[in-house]
Amino acid sequence: MRATLRDIGASRANGLPEGQGSINGRSGQLGKYRLVCIALAVLIVGMMIGVLSSRTRCTAASPQLDELDQMAAQGRSDLVVGLADLQLGSPTLCPATRLAVATLRYRSAMDELYRTGETSGAGGLSAPLQWQEIERRAVADRVSVDPPMVVAGDAYRAGEWDLSRVAFIKGFAQLADRSMVPLYYAATRNWGNALIAGSGNGNSAQGLTALRTACEIALAYELSQQEACQDLQSKLASDSWPPPSPDDAVLLAARS
Repeated sequence: MRATLRDIGASRANGLPEGQGSINGRSGQLGKYRLVCIALAVLIVGMMIGVLSSRTRCTAASPQLDELDQMAAQGRSDLVVGLADLQLGSPTLCPATRLAVATLRYRSAMDELYRTGETSGAGGLSAPLQWQEIERRAVADRVSVDPPMVVAGDAYRAGEWDLSRVAFIKGFAQLADRSMVPLYYAATRNWGNALIAGSGNGNSAQGLTALRTACEIALAYELSQQEACQDLQSKLASDSWPPPSPDDAVLLAARS
């Protein structure tokens, strides 16, 4: 439809070329639309930054860290382990706090292992298997664990003969220090006698084999201790002695 002379005149009277008024109206609407889009974009970016910052925010200190320290000092190692597990399950712990809690857990778990003895394996696990699980957890949390020879000595003093032997063999594989063999000999002899004492569980044969192994270790390394051989003599005639353990790493090292 053509514009009338009146419309043209009105446009010219307003100082605008023909059709310019409708164009300016559309431009104004586009400008407002752009402003709304920019405002929404700024709002969305701000919300995303807030979410990300909340996800990365961590707890600088565990509210129960002091309590864990106190319980550890009191020797309540079993409670420390349980509470530490709860703390370590929190995703908001800062790395330094997580390491502190994990270290307390490791030390308390080892204390509990030494305290409970051979017969009270958690979840039915033997002491050596418990030790392996404790170390696995600690290493996963980047905790520095005790060297195997330290564990062997601590386990011996706690009367955990089998754990002492297992830890010693691991340490001996890393560094074959012959001066430490008397510790292994003593742990093996004591383990054998403990098995024989509890032979109601069918451990008599295993105990006698352990004694023979300890006796052979004393002879192979020329140790001054000869008690294991004397123990065997008091229990069996020499022609009835069982052979030593064929895969004992310490005895095999002396014969290689």
